Amino acid sequence: MLEELLKVVSCDHVKTNVPMSKYTTFRTGGNADIMICPTTIEELKSVVKFFAEVKIPYYVLGNGSNLLVSDNGIKRPIIFIGKEIAEIEVFENCISARAGAKLSAVARIAAENSLTGFEFAAGIPGTIGGALI
Repeated sequence: MLEELLKVVSCDHVKTNVPMSKYTTFRTGGNADIMICPTTIEELKSVVKFFAEVKIPYYVLGNGSNLLVSDNGIKRPIIFIGKEIAEIEVFENCISARAGAKLSAVARIAAENSLTGFEFAAGIPGTIGGALI
């Protein structure tokens, strides 16, 4: 599977034997066998399409808040949505935020632009993608 995956995503964006304690807010858990860290929406789409075609289940990981990982680790591939897929834009009275955007950052930008209704998220350590899930 790894050889085929590397045809879809740069080898720089694929990690193996990754300690999950570095990716969760509780700083616990064993290793993930494989983690893919796409840096563009196109790369993310390609990775998701690849796993769908080969029928391999995967996990999507954002900020890792409220996530407990077994000391045995994770055998499924993990797609990590990080700061590269975290763009936040304001259009008049609307905000567009990608999955990796932290809730606190969206709340801050909303406040800076006099937009209300998202104040509750200021102290939540998650991401937009995680909140949607």
